Parts: sequence; C-alpha cells; structure tokens
Amino acid sequence: MDAVMWYTKNGFLYKSLNRALRSDNFDAIFIFRSIISELSSELIKLHSDFCHILQDGPYIVHRGLLAPTQEIENLQSNVGGLVGTTQYLSASRDQSTAEFYAGIGSVRNPGEVSLIFEIQIYSCIGNRDSICADISRWNWIGEDEILFNLGSVFEVIDVTCKSMDRNEWHVILKSGKVNVTETPYYRYLKQRSDELDRMRADIALGRHLVDMGVSNQIDIYLIECLSISTWNDGRHDDDPQHSFIYDTLGRLYVLKKQPYEAIAYFTWTFNRFRAEHQAVEANEAL
Repeated sequence: MDAVMWYTKNGFLYKSLNRALRSDNFDAIFIFRSIISELSSELIKLHSDFCHILQDGPYIVHRGLLAPTQEIENLQSNVGGLVGTTQYLSASRDQSTAEFYAGIGSVRNPGEVSLIFEIQIYSCIGNRDSICADISRWNWIGEDEILFNLGSVFEVIDVTCKSMDRNEWHVILKSGKVNVTETPYYRYLKQRSDELDRMRADIALGRHLVDMGVSNQIDIYLIECLSISTWNDGRHDDDPQHSFIYDTLGRLYVLKKQPYEAIAYFTWTFNRFRAEHQAVEANEAL
C-alpha cells in the first residue's frame, strides 16, 4: 500500500494532490495521474476488508472544515439529495479531531463557518459510489482516519445550526445506503458504478475528469490510454476497455460542443456493445 502510505505521511503530496483535483486544471492533475490511479486502486482493495466490519447499523465517522457561508446554502438546498466529491476526503472516528479541523473555539475569518460532518456509513459491499477504507495504520500522527475515494457520493440527511453566534453547523451525510434510487441522477450513478467495476484505473480517471467538466487535453490522455491498452494486451477493437475509452471520448466531445466527433465515438461504442450483446445471446441459444 505504497500510495496510501505516501498520501498519509507526505503533507506536501496530500495538499498538492487535492489542490490539483479542486482546480479542474488537467495540466495540474496530469502530473499526479500515476499516484491517483494507484491510490484509488489501493482504496478499492482496502474497501472490501473495511466493508466486512460494518453491521446493520451505521458506522459513524466525522469530518471538520472551515468553509464559506455559501456552502451552508448549497447543503441546505440539497437535503434529501446527493452530493459528490471531486477529491479524496478524510474523516475520523474521533469527533474531537473533526472539531479541531473545523476551527471550533478558534478565531475565524469573516464569512467562514465551522462545519462538522457526521457521515453514517452503512453496509457497502458491492457499492462503488462511495469507496472508503480504514487507513489509520498508515497515519503517522495517530488519527483514526477513514479515507473516501475521489468521486464518492453521499445523501444529505440534515443540516442544523448548533451555534449561530459562533457559526457552527452540523451536517449529517449517509454513505452506502441512499434512499433516492428513483431519481435520474441516482440511476446514472448506478450505471457509472457498474462500469467502474470493469474499467481500468487510468481510464476511470479520465472518465472522472470528464464528469468533473475538465476538457483541456483530456483527449490526448485518453488516446494515450488507448495506446497503452493496445501495446499491453496486443488487442485492438475486441478489447472491452476500448469501448470505455471511446464512450468517454464521446462524453468529452459533448462537453466541448463538438457534436460530429461525439456522434462518431458514441456510434462506435454502441456498435461494439451491440456486438457483445448479440454474441452473448448466440451463446445462450446454443
């Protein structure tokens, strides 16, 4: 678990990586592409072990931060809905750790509020929308740290002001057992989760960046993924990973408002998936 170890022990790497992910700047993110792929892959492996310790009730962790006042309005408008992360998200089993990072009891800048998130993690076996793992054994300052993968999704349960004078707010999020399965957004997340189960880590990073709205130079990165796939596997159009790359390129060109290129890539992807489906039906008929 080298990537997890470096992420927890190297403060410069932690800050630089999450700053790049927040920036939506592909040039900055591209520098960290290897560590992002490795860290996400390691979290997925650790996720299975972590899920087995969860029982029927929620496993509670906490996260604290200082945020602009506007963030409260955004969360309140999303109660009953879903919110996602564009970076790696750390939480702790120790509420006092979250209170420290939220600046409870300290002097804050005007326009800032203290946010304490209570994250309720339910049984998450088979859930790819909120990958998380216990990484406390690698935390060099002894924090009981739980790390969520980038792109994790949570249901907003409640937003409550604990102290108006001190601008302290309490937010309850739910992970792994959301109740909004009928919304189009949730159906999209379910489809994305199923695809990520079969998608190579570097391709999944490209998909995540496109979903974030990053468009600059992503096509070059995806073509590089295509070249790596062909070189490593010795395959061409029969490689299922190519379908994910072309589908992501189609989404990218929709984002860039280039419809002809988008249609071309989506058509190839559709024909590929249709051929796979017909092959499965033919085998079942035998």
